[in-house]
Amino acid sequence: MLTSQVPQDFLKAVATERGISDGELNALSLALDGKSTTEIATQLGITGIAVRKRLGEVYRKFQIAGSGPGKLAELRHQLLSQYQGHPVLNNFYSSNTVANSEVMIDPSFADTIRHQDWGETPDVSVFYGRTEELTMLKQWIVQERCRLIALLGMGGIGKTALSVKLAKQLEDEFEYVIWRSLQLTSPIQEVLTQLIQFVSQQQAIKLLPDIDKQISILIEYLRQHRCLLILDDVGVVLQNRQLSEHYQNEYKYYKKLVRQIGESHHNSCLILNSREKLSKIASLVEEEKPVRVLQLSGLELEDAQKIFWSAKTFAATKKELAQLIKLYEANPLALKTVAKIIPDFLNNNLADFLQQNFLDIRNIINDFLEEKFKLTELENKLMNALAVNLQPLSVEELQAKLNFSEDFPQSVVTLEVINILDSLNQRGLIEKQMILGGNKFILHSEVRKYINNILIAKYLNKLGFKKYIDGEFKSAKFYLKWAISFNPNLAAAHYNLAATYEELKDLPNARIHYQVAAKYNNRAADAAINNLARLEIFRGHSTVAIDMILLKLDQVKDAEISSSLHKNLGWAYWLQQRYSEAEQHLRKAIELDSDRAPAYCLLAKVQESLGDEQGALMSWENCLNKQPEKTIWKSPELDTWRIEARQRLNSESN
Repeated sequence: MLTSQVPQDFLKAVATERGISDGELNALSLALDGKSTTEIATQLGITGIAVRKRLGEVYRKFQIAGSGPGKLAELRHQLLSQYQGHPVLNNFYSSNTVANSEVMIDPSFADTIRHQDWGETPDVSVFYGRTEELTMLKQWIVQERCRLIALLGMGGIGKTALSVKLAKQLEDEFEYVIWRSLQLTSPIQEVLTQLIQFVSQQQAIKLLPDIDKQISILIEYLRQHRCLLILDDVGVVLQNRQLSEHYQNEYKYYKKLVRQIGESHHNSCLILNSREKLSKIASLVEEEKPVRVLQLSGLELEDAQKIFWSAKTFAATKKELAQLIKLYEANPLALKTVAKIIPDFLNNNLADFLQQNFLDIRNIINDFLEEKFKLTELENKLMNALAVNLQPLSVEELQAKLNFSEDFPQSVVTLEVINILDSLNQRGLIEKQMILGGNKFILHSEVRKYINNILIAKYLNKLGFKKYIDGEFKSAKFYLKWAISFNPNLAAAHYNLAATYEELKDLPNARIHYQVAAKYNNRAADAAINNLARLEIFRGHSTVAIDMILLKLDQVKDAEISSSLHKNLGWAYWLQQRYSEAEQHLRKAIELDSDRAPAYCLLAKVQESLGDEQGALMSWENCLNKQPEKTIWKSPELDTWRIEARQRLNSESN
């Protein structure tokens, strides 16, 4: 009986907080003691309908939906959890110590009530392979009662999908399941607050800002309840820890949280998904704690092929598919991206796609070597040969490739090749493997990963751009953020993401990614500076916009971007009532690109300010007619200006 575990005074206090009347409380107390509707009606001297009505009001005030006996079970769980949780929280708020005594949970409902918060988990209804990994993880969690598990692997390898699939299959083993992504570097305090509020059934609404105490509170709840916690993208915290003191502090506390969950005695499990190796977890494994690490590699060939069979978008031979899968190391995200890219961009021609990839690899490896290493011509050729071959090559095989190359003479001798390979191996650029009694060479895994990351980012950026053009801005944001996670230096992806954020009316994030893109020396950087100036104009900072544009204007070679810079400069001058200068730059913008409407719209405004009504009408007509309604990179303000143009022209015709 619940009233034997929860004092009546506590029940009355909760009832008062919820606005429950005395009559409703009397019916509730009897129901919690196991009385039937008929027994409650007889004892209170009311009808059965009145009993059901009173209990219905109680459920409504506790925000319990549904029907049947499950509603009463859920209410029992809430009341008992709230009562048992109060001593824990009060203990933490009054001292630095944690009560170590375990709280008993009523088995009558602990086995049936489940609480799950899946956050923004991806859909895993389509899932390929990983049978062995799932079996191993279930054994670790269910049989070995592991407290901490790390899923490690390169981006896109499937850590997130595997953790979600695992949690879905094990949800009945836990009272609480919660999944959270740290992709946006969620502050540790925010994450802890969410976790504690969830497992405390929202009792711990106001928590002290002391992070150490919050970690201890969470550990105590992990003792009281069997919880499965999943933190995705943990590598974000590790990658950013060197950027600022803020991230170093975040890293310190995340590290402490992981250590305490791994070392403390409790009935729960924390799963961490990370690209980076986690040193603290490795040390806990060495100490033979109930802690495990699973390093994910690519899919098995048969499972990887299913990605293309299910796509049904292009024909390919088994040999071509095997070559493509090997090229991307059976990375599920890369293969899914390729399956979408080939039909849209390469006319379903897998052979052309493979050829383009090998050209891209050569360019990537050359840029990589030029930036970080000073290699001789022969060293570069050897690296290129290894880069475009998916299998390890022997000295003889490499020399044969060089001898058949038009760029190298037949005189290259084996000893020279061996010496160069040893040098490349010592510098960590290639790896030596013993195969069938002989040495063979292949690119170092980190160099191969670097190449793959850039290739994957390139195609994710293409997908994101296509989604942007199609008006699917949420999908565009997803692909572009993924592209940046693989290659943070891809200026085009930052620019495209910023433009996507503009469409989603998220100007602060748009500004951030324009600023990142502007740091590079390429077309995307020039376009980013142009759009940053636009955003400054929106904010009323026309002087800032003018200064930004003037610093860049003479350096830009691209006519389209130069036209946009002149247009924005003219806009800023018009806002400052510097009409002569505004007209000069707007006419220059039109001279450089006469098919874009915004410069005509702004010129019309300037001409009106100068009293040139006839010229303004002609410019308003061009504002409407020069650029189709559906145009790539149409500036959002153009719609507003066109409304203004119609009003001007309509008033003139009337």
